[in-house]
Amino acid sequence: LQGTIPSELNVLRLLTKVALSTNLLTGTLPAQIGSLSMLEHLAIGSNDLAGSIPELSNLSKITHLGVEDNRLIGSIPDLSGLSLLAVLELNINDLTGSIPDSIASLSTLRSLNLSQNALTGRVPDLSGLSILLSLQLGRNKLTGSLPGSIANMSNLRVLQLDSNEYTGAIPSVLNLFALTELDLGRNSLVGTIPSSIGALTKLTYLSIQVNTLTGTVPEFVGSLPLLETLRLNFNDFTGDLAPFFCARSNLIAEFGADCFGPDVRITCSCCTYCCSDFSSQCYEN
Repeated sequence: LQGTIPSELNVLRLLTKVALSTNLLTGTLPAQIGSLSMLEHLAIGSNDLAGSIPELSNLSKITHLGVEDNRLIGSIPDLSGLSLLAVLELNINDLTGSIPDSIASLSTLRSLNLSQNALTGRVPDLSGLSILLSLQLGRNKLTGSLPGSIANMSNLRVLQLDSNEYTGAIPSVLNLFALTELDLGRNSLVGTIPSSIGALTKLTYLSIQVNTLTGTVPEFVGSLPLLETLRLNFNDFTGDLAPFFCARSNLIAEFGADCFGPDVRITCSCCTYCCSDFSSQCYEN
């Protein structure tokens, strides 16, 4: 489909679902969408829509809001009236400003994806999102230390905070025992890998690459039983990884560390690729 979304949508007072994703739609999101009080599902992702997100606080019945992969600009509006919202996808746009506190009040959220925008500032206290399964905030410009309110989200499966401007250490307490994917890569994190990582026994994917982490890589990382992807490269780790990683009965399918070049500090015979700070390149091992 091509063209614009007609503003006359507001005459469809009983409309419950709008599904227009993956088309060639242009123009803006008409403000009249915000008056569709019976709307439960709005999916307009993967188009070429521009402009800002209109006022949506009257959509009290909506459970799915997806406007991802467009060219939307401006800040995220107040969403506090969306009390039944389960899925919020605003990723891959050009949204700016901070993450509004109103998102923290959406207690029915199960998936929140704000990645690949230009959001700034600190993440609000999200501890009230107790049934959240997926939190994707990567590829923004978020700052400060890693948000402490996330540490006790016991139902969380996916946590992506990569490619931001986070500083400080990885929290020593992470009660994320359902977590399968953790991406903290491409930030400015310092310190060592805390023992809290070793308690995340359901992890299949762990990326802490491109930080300034130091020390040796602890044995408990190599003991994570389900791990399939481990990215340690472009940090300041030292030591021999072979005793704890290369002796695993199930070798890690994708495993990267700084085990190449004149500045090599890591020995890893079972890494699938080795990287070098000297050349800023990675090579198959």
